[in-house]
Amino acid sequence: MCMECAHACNAVKLEFRKFGYSDNWLHIFRIFPFIAGFWSMHILWRRTEFIGKDRRLSVFLVSSILPVVYILLSLLVLVGVLFFPAQHLHRH
Repeated sequence: MCMECAHACNAVKLEFRKFGYSDNWLHIFRIFPFIAGFWSMHILWRRTEFIGKDRRLSVFLVSSILPVVYILLSLLVLVGVLFFPAQHLHRH
């Protein structure tokens, strides 16, 4: 990081701290993709009640492939964001 960027970033962080603002509370929004994925699986399970009990589980497993993939991709993105944070690149 160049010195100009470092001073600008530190000045912004100082201003946020001075007024008590922080972006840590925004991490709560990372839970929303998981809520959506599990909620869609719950809806699928409820919709399979109309199918006979002998086929309910197999229909649910096949139809829940898309929400499971969505949850796994959300988990992969979350792991990537937490363990590999973005680097500040600034070129003049």
